[in-house]
Amino acid sequence: MGRVGATMTTAKILVVDDNAIGRELLRDTIELDGEYEVLTASSGEEALRLAERERPNLIILDLHMPRMDGYQTTSELRSRPGTRDIPIIALTASRVGREDRRRAFESGCQDYLEKPVPRHLLLSKLRQHLHLRHHQ
Repeated sequence: MGRVGATMTTAKILVVDDNAIGRELLRDTIELDGEYEVLTASSGEEALRLAERERPNLIILDLHMPRMDGYQTTSELRSRPGTRDIPIIALTASRVGREDRRRAFESGCQDYLEKPVPRHLLLSKLRQHLHLRHHQ
C-alpha cells in the first residue's frame, strides 16, 4: 500500500493542475519535505477518478482548467460520499481578484493560495489542514 518506504502516517496529497510545469513544481516542492506522498492529475475529470480510488488526505486544486474547472471539480467532490470531507486548497494565478476567492469558498474549498506559492506557506497550509482533519 502506498509507495515503497512510505509509512502509515504519510499523508497522501493530490495536486491537480492542467499546466504540467506547475503541477511538477508543486509535486517536487511538496515531496522535498519528505512527509507526503504526492499524486497528480491534469484535469478535473482525472482528479475525480483519482480521488475516488486513492482517497487522498488533501487536494490542491487549480481553479482555471479547461473542460471541468476547479469550481466544478470541487462541487462534484463535495457531492460524493467518498470524497466530500477531503480538504481542498484552491490554487490560482495571482492577481485574479476577490471573485475567484469567493467562488472557491462557495464551491467548498477550505483555503485559497495564489501562484507562485512560497514553499513555506504551502507546507504550512498542508500541515494546518491535515492537522485539522486529523482532529475532527
